[in-house]
Amino acid sequence: MYFCNQTLNNYLVRTKEEDGIMCTSLRKIIGKSPEEILSITGQTTSIPVDISAILHKLEISEIEMDFTEMEQALFSQYENTDSISGMVLFSEDNIGIFYNKKDGINRQRFTIAHELAHCCLNGNELEDNYIEFRQKIISDDKREVAANTFAGRLLIPEQSLKKVYEQLTIPVVDSLAKIFLVSRSVMKERLKMLNMDYFDTELNRMIIFGEDWYA
Repeated sequence: MYFCNQTLNNYLVRTKEEDGIMCTSLRKIIGKSPEEILSITGQTTSIPVDISAILHKLEISEIEMDFTEMEQALFSQYENTDSISGMVLFSEDNIGIFYNKKDGINRQRFTIAHELAHCCLNGNELEDNYIEFRQKIISDDKREVAANTFAGRLLIPEQSLKKVYEQLTIPVVDSLAKIFLVSRSVMKERLKMLNMDYFDTELNRMIIFGEDWYA
């Protein structure tokens, strides 16, 4: 895709000349699980997980971007063009994860984790000059679902979640989401995956999965 604005071109030149990021960064993480990424970057026990520190350790550039121009070029036929959350770009010796500067901190963190997931899960399939977009629409594509699951495990490590959970008198999903700097929906999915009951303030009741996660 060659419609990309000057920000991308500047990034490719800058990273090659200044940062020296090599594609060995991608080769090192292909096939790695979220838990392995947390371990090799020293974030296993961090609450919340420092996603920027993870990228720095992995030698992957993190770039804030205004996607307005790109959205207008791609989605001009739709009324709502505010649809790109982020993307990961591979070109020559550079790897960059871009996130939408207009999004809130929770969405930005999840977008970065989601794009990192594509590097780990689909790195062998990605070619030079490949651009992977993350849109704000809900997708049932298997790759996107897998990347979302990976991102949830990365941002909400199981042992850290259980540690915090045990300290709460009532496990309110909103409180847990704030602690881990994720959205309510992401936290709810993570709790569901681990069969951990929680109190939903919107429904004003406990959500019970009928299974002891600590057994």
